[in-house]
Amino acid sequence: QVSAMPAQFQAAPMQSLPMQQPPAEPGMGRASEEVLSTLVGQRMEGTMRSWKDVWGFVTCPHFSGDLFAHIENTVANAPLATGSLVVFEVGVDKKGRHTAQ
Repeated sequence: QVSAMPAQFQAAPMQSLPMQQPPAEPGMGRASEEVLSTLVGQRMEGTMRSWKDVWGFVTCPHFSGDLFAHIENTVANAPLATGSLVVFEVGVDKKGRHTAQ
């Protein structure tokens, strides 16, 4: 599940992952499905770029562009604040699209 990291959270060292593309810049569009497919199942840290109603977009240094996030994949089915640091796993939804879970 996608969850916001508390301000005092000290992340454990993440598995070293090669940078697939340059870090994301806001508004770059969806991340490459080809790159995301290599990251499925990986725990990542990123930033909530935007949130509206029941969905939003996450950016992460391990891929360029945005990754979709839905409220059903958040802790307690709660919205996440834009700009918050998040922990998520790259997953695949029922329609075969990559999502933050």
